[in-house]
Amino acid sequence: MHRRQLALKQELSQRHHAEIFDATPDSMDASIETSDLIKDNLATHHGMKLIPDASRHPLDAAALQIPEDVLLLAPQETDDGTVWILKAASLAFPSHWVLAEKMNRPMTAIHTPVPGYGDVLARPVDRFFNAMLKGPISQRRNWALQIDDGLFTPSRFDHAPITTDEIASRLFVRVERQTLRKLQVTGWIIFTIQTAISSIGMWQDDQPAIDDLAALIAAMTPAECDYRGVNDYLPQLLEWVK
Repeated sequence: MHRRQLALKQELSQRHHAEIFDATPDSMDASIETSDLIKDNLATHHGMKLIPDASRHPLDAAALQIPEDVLLLAPQETDDGTVWILKAASLAFPSHWVLAEKMNRPMTAIHTPVPGYGDVLARPVDRFFNAMLKGPISQRRNWALQIDDGLFTPSRFDHAPITTDEIASRLFVRVERQTLRKLQVTGWIIFTIQTAISSIGMWQDDQPAIDDLAALIAAMTPAECDYRGVNDYLPQLLEWVK
């Protein structure tokens, strides 16, 4: 999987560089600090060397050598307190969002599509970011459904209607392992996303897994179903899990 992702990153960098990488001028120090961390991680845990590329931005060059997407968030003082702004990103595998629409914007604006974020989660997330210690890594997981196994998906593609018989072969579960780490020197936050994608058909002979999926779908609100891509295929999916 990692080899495929690294190869795809290189291809996307050649064909869609402006869509997958961006950085504000004030992000250079944090980008160099992040590149050094990636260099140390590759050497310590994988026995690999970071290949230097002076022709690229340091975050761009480093992020192309690991399967994870890498984003940098900076604190900004406002009348309502400290908020966190997206200042740099190497985002080869976006899950239905466009980098250019999120750059240099605060977390609340970035997460507008997330149900309840502005009303419920925005302030707790900002407080969590403010209180983060430098060094320790926090993590969470996210998931969504999509047609086919594309990793570069800035938008949901228009497809011919999927049939129930096609669910097992054409519907995929996309899972993201997301990590957060506050940098020692700049105090910015590295947000990484490691993406895995699997055919939902892998569960077709596992009835407990199918039952769990059906229960999960039944418990979600309409807004959550829409956010995770479930609404696009809901009738066929409900028929398939019976």
